[in-house]
Amino acid sequence: MSQPSTQIRIIESAIPLFAKKGYEGVSVESLARAAGINKATLYYHYKGKKELFEAVLRYQFSRLLGKLRARIEKESDPRMQLLRFIEVMLERKRVVVELMSREILGGARNIPKDAFALMHDLAGILVEIVRRGRREGMFEEVDPFMILNVLIGATNNYILSAPLREKFLKNSASSELPCPKFDTPTYAKTLHKMVLQTLGAKS
Repeated sequence: MSQPSTQIRIIESAIPLFAKKGYEGVSVESLARAAGINKATLYYHYKGKKELFEAVLRYQFSRLLGKLRARIEKESDPRMQLLRFIEVMLERKRVVVELMSREILGGARNIPKDAFALMHDLAGILVEIVRRGRREGMFEEVDPFMILNVLIGATNNYILSAPLREKFLKNSASSELPCPKFDTPTYAKTLHKMVLQTLGAKS
């Protein structure tokens, strides 16, 4: 069931604030101001900052899960499903990755149980891809959760380090070992190839 537009506006305007300042650093006043509403309207939709933050996490994970499922179900080959998983993870907005990274660094104290359930669903998509490839004789026996951690780390780092890469490229132009410039599709294919090698993928 779709949420009312006011709730969506509140959620989407809250994301940059939580990403920049963290849960503790954001006030209800600033959340209302960012959404262009007064505090009374915000409290009408959410009991407070905690409930809004939880709604933000549910909103983001639900959207990501929907996108992953839609993209992956179009493929029948686990190897191609793996590539689609990587592509979707790389399409996430930087601000969303910043928000989750900040929360993780803070000990994940504010993540509600139902958001953890959605995180388990996300992990389950990748785990099933790896297990299916194993069942069909395409992949060797590798812990799928190890692959999941590698992919989350690699995709998060790519998204978060974009400004650093640009500066590094500018400052390495005259170096004997200049940093090559690569785009997101190239990175996705390279990461995909590396993971397939780890899985001992068979053609």
